[in-house]
Amino acid sequence: MSRFDQLIEQISFGTVSAPAGPCLGLYLSPEVIYLSETHREKGGRLAVDHLVRIPIPAEGKNPGATATMNTDFLTDPLKIAEFLRQSMSQMRWNSKSVRVTLSHHLGLVRYFSMPAMEHRYLHTAVPLEAKKHIPIPFDMLAHDFQAVPLPPDAQGKARMGVLIAVTQRKNIANVQGLLKILGLKLQTLEIAPCSVLRLWQEIDPAKDG
Repeated sequence: MSRFDQLIEQISFGTVSAPAGPCLGLYLSPEVIYLSETHREKGGRLAVDHLVRIPIPAEGKNPGATATMNTDFLTDPLKIAEFLRQSMSQMRWNSKSVRVTLSHHLGLVRYFSMPAMEHRYLHTAVPLEAKKHIPIPFDMLAHDFQAVPLPPDAQGKARMGVLIAVTQRKNIANVQGLLKILGLKLQTLEIAPCSVLRLWQEIDPAKDG
């Protein structure tokens, strides 16, 4: 796994190796759902087999569901499953493994710097610092983060940069419930910016060095 992949995996909610064969991708948003299926060709290139756009009907939308960090959209997995089943029944899908991406309505990513410290202290110190940048009670959130060394500050003090992804804990439980209804296996769950970085990595792979 490249350094780039390691960085992204550290801010995904669950680290699972991607399946060798085809894999589904599911983008969840209160406004629209995208479902795709991809596979890798012999040369390693990622090929898209299916890409389906599923608009959320007006009667299926919650007026407050487009607020940032909401939990309303995913509270009815049966309704969302019905939207997905209608589209999935129209073509053949070759995988049960799925990577799920949450839109900016359902999660967010923040970056900040803080004093450098030993790795064993990070799991306590990072959430405390993150509270200054995320105005939501942290006991309601699931989070993952990655910390990387930074050059010393103007006073010569060691620093590190932290990239943290958060979503409501309820969202993860509801996604798991949705996939169970559909008979799908969750590979990983991440926030949309992480998926965008994966896309750019496919288009123009970052070189380790």
